[in-house]
Amino acid sequence: MADRDRRHTMRVLKEEVEKRLAYEQTGVFSKTEILRSFRHHVDNSVKAETAATYHRNGMISRRKFLKLMGFGLAGGVLVSAGIGKFMGKNIFDERTMTPTGYTTLSVSDGDDISGALNSAMGSGETVRIPEGTYYVEADALDFTGSNAALIGEGSGVTFEDFSGRPTIRADGGDVRYENISVMVDPGSGFAIDAQNGTLQFIGFDAITTSYDPNEMNGFLTRFETTNGNFVFERCQIEGFADNGIYLDQTPYTLNAHVNCCILVNNNIDQVRTGAGTGDPHLVEGCLFIQDEPITPHSGQDGAQTGRGVRHRYDGNAIIRNNDFIYTWSGGSSPIVIHRLSGGTATLENNRIRSDHNTPIAYDTSGATLEGSGNHLTGDNTDVSGNVDPVIACAGDGCDAPTEETECGDTAAFDTTTDASDGTQVC
Repeated sequence: MADRDRRHTMRVLKEEVEKRLAYEQTGVFSKTEILRSFRHHVDNSVKAETAATYHRNGMISRRKFLKLMGFGLAGGVLVSAGIGKFMGKNIFDERTMTPTGYTTLSVSDGDDISGALNSAMGSGETVRIPEGTYYVEADALDFTGSNAALIGEGSGVTFEDFSGRPTIRADGGDVRYENISVMVDPGSGFAIDAQNGTLQFIGFDAITTSYDPNEMNGFLTRFETTNGNFVFERCQIEGFADNGIYLDQTPYTLNAHVNCCILVNNNIDQVRTGAGTGDPHLVEGCLFIQDEPITPHSGQDGAQTGRGVRHRYDGNAIIRNNDFIYTWSGGSSPIVIHRLSGGTATLENNRIRSDHNTPIAYDTSGATLEGSGNHLTGDNTDVSGNVDPVIACAGDGCDAPTEETECGDTAAFDTTTDASDGTQVC
C-alpha cells in the first residue's frame, strides 16, 4: 500500500474508531463489536499499526486485543500471525455427520447461555450460537454423545470468564466444536475423550486470561477407555501451565491430528503425542511460539520447559511443515522425541528458530527416526542424538520460520464411513 493511501486509510479508520467509541458510550456498540469491525476495513499491515496504537493508548488489554483482532506477538513485534479464526474450508464435510435436528439459540450478546445450551445439546443435534460474546457455566459444555456439533456463527462466538473443567466426549460417532473462542480463567481447561468416534475442535481457541501456575492442561485425555480420534484444526491455544494439548496417555489407543494450529507459550509441552495404534499421530502446518517467560508449573518445582512437540511412548508420529519460533532464554527444545522402545518418528520440512536450546532433542532406543528437509536457524542449531540425517540446513542461509501459517484443505481423516458399524474410518 502506498504511503499516501495508507495515510488516507488510517485517517478514515481513526474517524471510524472515534465514532464507534462514542457509540460505545451510549451503548450502541460494545467494545467487542468495535474491535471486530476493524477486520473489514483495512489490510493486515494497517491493522498491525492500528492494533499497536490502540493497545499503547490503553483502550484494551494486550491479550484481549490480540484475540479479537486476530494478531499475535512473535519476537516482540506485532505481526499478522493468523491467531484468530482461519475462515477457510473445514477439514470435515458436515455430511459425514447425520444430525436429526438443527437449533439456533435465541440469545443476545452478553447473555448467560448455560441453560439454553443444556437444553439444546444432544446426540444427533447441531446447535448454532449467533455471533457474539457470552457467559457459560463449565458444566453446560459437559457432553457425551455422537453425531453432534456446537458451532459459532459469523465471525465467531466468545465465552468470557470461563471457569471449570468440563468433559467433552465423542461416544460412538463424531462430535464437533467449531468457531468458538474461550477466555479461560486460571485453574480451568477441558477434559476430552473419544470412544469409537472422533472429537473435532475446528477454529476453537482456548486462551488463559491470566498466566497462573495452576497445573491445568488446555486439553487433556484422561480416560483409560479412550480408543478414538482427536482433531484440532485452526485452533489457538495459549498460556497453560501444564501442556496445551496432552494426547499421549498410555495405554490408551487414541489417534491425534493437530493441523494448522497456533500454540503460544504453553508450559511443559505445547503439544504432546504418543502411544496408540494404527495411523501415526500427525502434527502438521502449525505455528509454535515461545517468546516470553512461561508460567512455572507449581506441581513440578516450578518447571518451565515449554517444549513445542513432545512425542513419547511407542506410537508413530509425523511432525511436518511446522514453524517454531523459540526466542525466550528459558524453556526447552522445540521438538523432543524420547522414551520410545518402538515405532517411527518422522520429521519433515520443519523450520525451527531456537535462540537458546537445542532445536531437536532425540533420546530413545529401539525406535526409528526418519525424515528430511528440516531447517534450523537462530543462535543454537546444535541437535542432540542421531538427528543429523534429517537436517537439510543449519545456520545462516537456511529457511527461517514465518510468523504466520495458513490452513490447507486436505482432510486430516478419511471421511468415508464403514457401513458395518456406522463409525468413521481413519
